Amino acid sequence: MIREKLFFVVCAAWEVVRFAAIFAILTVRPGAPTAAVYSVVALWFGSGQLVLAAAMVMLGFFPARYRAYLPLIRLGKLLSFAPAILAIVIGVPPTADIGLSLTNVIRAATPIVILGVDSILFVFLLSYRISAKE
Repeated sequence: MIREKLFFVVCAAWEVVRFAAIFAILTVRPGAPTAAVYSVVALWFGSGQLVLAAAMVMLGFFPARYRAYLPLIRLGKLLSFAPAILAIVIGVPPTADIGLSLTNVIRAATPIVILGVDSILFVFLLSYRISAKE
């Protein structure tokens, strides 16, 4: 039981970190002014991750009461692949310095890392079952 609680707390913490990372790579651009539209779009599309984090915490601590959340959490996690895939395919907004600086490498690698961690957590979420006695 403690492992399940810990798993969902770690998943919830990851969703908050994921939200902050995607927000940062879309809005923080060293050496270039940031358009307000990036901030608004990042907050608008990323805010669902915060609801997903709250649902994971509730499911972790009260599995019997919130067992109906599990399919929704799985669907939310599956849909959360889209921003990372989109960031990989079209790229993140460029910074002022063009080249292989550390900032650009981090900004390019962040969506790949996010997609990798999301994939691992999604597999674990698919394998998680709530027993009837909980």
